[in-house]
Amino acid sequence: MIKTATGWLQLPHWLILAGAVLVVVGLIGLVISRRHQAKGQDEPATEPSLEPSPQLPTLPDLSWLTATKSSA
Repeated sequence: MIKTATGWLQLPHWLILAGAVLVVVGLIGLVISRRHQAKGQDEPATEPSLEPSPQLPTLPDLSWLTATKSSA
């Protein structure tokens, strides 16, 4: 049996190590993202908008569709 320099760290161990590194990097990214969002919320808007916000159209009445499916 030939021992190599990485013989003690086989494939499953590399996968566990890579997964742990990805989790740590993801958590660091989450912390940075939340700090960035919190910093943006602290700053008030420069001036309020005088334009009304757009309204969505009302939904059509689809009660006839459910009535025909339940009777079938």
